[in-house]
Amino acid sequence: MFLFRSLLANFIFLSLNSFGAHYDPNPEEVAGYRYQALRPQNLDNFADEDVIVIYRGIHFLPANFGDAERIEFIQGNQVNEPMYASATYQQAGEIYGSTEYETLDLCGQEISALVNVLDNTGECEVAGQLFTCARYPFHELYSNDATKFLAELAFPSADRNIMFDDMDFTANPLLSCSDRVRHPGKYGFGLKNYGVNQPLLPLYDINGRPRHPILGKLYALVLDAAAIEELKPMNVAEAHRRGFLRLQSHFRKDILSEREISIAGYIPAECVVFEMPLQVPSFAGNYPQYYERKYGLTKTRYNNFKAIFTNAATTPTRRMEKSQELMNGIIKASYEDNKLIYKNCIAKRIPALFEEELGNLDARIGTLNLDYEID
Repeated sequence: MFLFRSLLANFIFLSLNSFGAHYDPNPEEVAGYRYQALRPQNLDNFADEDVIVIYRGIHFLPANFGDAERIEFIQGNQVNEPMYASATYQQAGEIYGSTEYETLDLCGQEISALVNVLDNTGECEVAGQLFTCARYPFHELYSNDATKFLAELAFPSADRNIMFDDMDFTANPLLSCSDRVRHPGKYGFGLKNYGVNQPLLPLYDINGRPRHPILGKLYALVLDAAAIEELKPMNVAEAHRRGFLRLQSHFRKDILSEREISIAGYIPAECVVFEMPLQVPSFAGNYPQYYERKYGLTKTRYNNFKAIFTNAATTPTRRMEKSQELMNGIIKASYEDNKLIYKNCIAKRIPALFEEELGNLDARIGTLNLDYEID
């Protein structure tokens, strides 16, 4: 963790001193801007059905998004558009963001079938462990060590052939989601360790203005019984609970707490009902009243952050730490004292919005491959 923070601090220093003064467009700076809370769309498709809502975060990692690609993606709207795994794009010979949906859907369905058929292998031994079917070691490896998973996918070792033998792609075939907002929010804001790749950072200037105000997007997906039967999502955390696989739960790498729900190949367009740009506030100027509704920030909290970001003596490491604290608080309030609380954190707001729109969401639905219910 110390090494990660040191690398980030160095990246901040280099960014502030070497990368010029590029600022991404900030919707709040457009004349006449008014904050309007986002609402889910196309929910009529799920009227009177038992559904579950899951969440997915996408971060604008500089290794994957240049300035132009990032801005284009921000300005677009991906609601009611399908989502595809990296392997789907690879199989289709298309670049990320391609709209060749017919080709991508076919490749997504093929990849989904290749992964889901692992449910049917029966009891097997993989890397010295006994599993009830090959899909469990497949997800165990992916969730615990994605780098090793991709290496094995490209060049399977003999004791993992049963998992990868029929897969002729080398890119990631899975789309990771969660039934809680916290982890997808952290992923979308860039609060993960990306290894050699550095996340996109807000990079607050001396006036408290972020150079990158939007760092990713959060999506909400609705799955009904038909979607679950088709996609066969794997509730990885529940599989761990029932002893079918083992996720790391050490406090330094607590994979289990991510509550991963994994879908292979693709997610159909009709399931994607909500998107939220993951934005950080600007601290240039006086406190905007809508910041309490948009970010949960009280005026006191706003002024505390502003004092740090506009102070020339604040070190790069301190700026990075306060940026992380800010983003974590926007996702989920760590405490509530009615003064410094992030009153409107998205971990409260977004699930409540879907309960308001769809009613009671604790209905048991199918299995997600395992007995699964929202608690």
